[in-house]
Amino acid sequence: MPQKGSSAGEKPAERVFLIDSMSHIFRAFYAPMANRAAPLQTSKGQVTQAVFIFTNMLRKLLSDEKPKYIAAIFESKEKTFRHEAFTDYKANRQQMPDDLASQLPYIKRLCEAFNVPTMSVPGFEADDVIGALAVQAANKGLQAVIVSNDKDMCQMVRDPLIVCMR
Repeated sequence: MPQKGSSAGEKPAERVFLIDSMSHIFRAFYAPMANRAAPLQTSKGQVTQAVFIFTNMLRKLLSDEKPKYIAAIFESKEKTFRHEAFTDYKANRQQMPDDLASQLPYIKRLCEAFNVPTMSVPGFEADDVIGALAVQAANKGLQAVIVSNDKDMCQMVRDPLIVCMR
């Protein structure tokens, strides 16, 4: 992971990990798992594939990086300022499948169990929140590590203080 270069006794920048939760959740939900014909689910039929894969991603991140500062950013349920500016914003996007929506509370509880704060800001998309937090962290001399599968999020990169990690 790139860090701020250090010269003659200067310490590298501390890092703030900002998880683009929805990018990981959608990828986990739609990810094929080996040769499975059906998604992972409980004996009662609750689909758990996104929970399982998100858990593995979070455990690996926490184990490998041992972050001091971390947050999982989620979408807010409210319409955003973009909806106000452009009435057809995301008009062609399908609604989140029920099997995925039903897993979100478990994923948020998982973050709580791992002491990873969750955040969503009414009226703003997770990408907007992550971008604002990354810039604020960089302005304070911290390295913002955007943990995302979304290639658009990597446009925020301003090495060395804003980096993207998949």
